[in-house]
Amino acid sequence: MTLLRCATHTVRDVTETAERYMRWFDYSLVEQGLVGEDLAAVWQAPASAGRPYVLMRPASGSDVFLRFVEGDVVPGYVPIRTYGWAAIEICVTDVDAVNERMIASPDFDVIGPPKPLDGFPTVKPMQVRGPDLETVYLTEIRVNGPDHGLPTPRSLVDRPFILVLACSDLQASIGWVGDVLGLDMIEPVFHPLLDDLPRLRPGGRREGRARHRPV
Repeated sequence: MTLLRCATHTVRDVTETAERYMRWFDYSLVEQGLVGEDLAAVWQAPASAGRPYVLMRPASGSDVFLRFVEGDVVPGYVPIRTYGWAAIEICVTDVDAVNERMIASPDFDVIGPPKPLDGFPTVKPMQVRGPDLETVYLTEIRVNGPDHGLPTPRSLVDRPFILVLACSDLQASIGWVGDVLGLDMIEPVFHPLLDDLPRLRPGGRREGRARHRPV
């Protein structure tokens, strides 16, 4: 998991957001400025040109970053219930210690306390939500060494290593990523405990029950 270099969030105030992530995630400010027209064009988001941004790095010094761009609130956006990039996942060394820190924080709400995943003994995740409705998974990696394919965190809160995408058609999304981005894709992993989760409809609404949901 070395392909990921940066995760980008849209926030209301980049200065306040940077202060929160410095205090509670131990991240440091690497760069700040205004989004250039060339980068906005690459994103196919020309309205982001000229918007303030900050770039932040974990305490480990890893060259995998969080970038926050100042933007407008999206009407109707519902976290984890709207199609598109839904969450980031950050590796940590001690998820219970991180949980205590998040409980003490007035800025982040714990929406999923630390809990081992049945059938996935190598990780122990928790989830928090920030003031800009960002959803962050904080996951303890419970194995060491390069052979398992997971990052080895080197600070209490280290680097992003997974981006979560909410999609209407998993196989179609897998095909698009493989064809357009040229990435090797694995087969979906299904968990029976997620069978009863509601399925998303366009606009973030829910429809019935999902027969199988990937984890």
